[in-house]
Amino acid sequence: MIADRMKPGHALLGTTNLDLSCLTERFQTFRLHPPKNEALAAFLARRWGAPISTTRMIAAGAAGNVRAAMAELEMWIGRGPLQEAVVGPEGREMGFDSPQ
Repeated sequence: MIADRMKPGHALLGTTNLDLSCLTERFQTFRLHPPKNEALAAFLARRWGAPISTTRMIAAGAAGNVRAAMAELEMWIGRGPLQEAVVGPEGREMGFDSPQ
């Protein structure tokens, strides 16, 4: 096991959505709470230089899920504003309020 070969003073961090009692007694377990939306938005803006108004919208939609927020920001960075990423029939751009 990797933990057996680790140098002293190093830690192995893992996450699970399973019952923590499923892990062996070799591990110290504790719960992490998701970040508040404002903290997540500030992190995304600071780390990737995105506008805070955009990262606030992304953080609110992710509801504390950092992985989901990072994936959403990645899409925004790669394709421009989220509204521009939605394309309707015949290749026309559609905003979120546009009829389907």
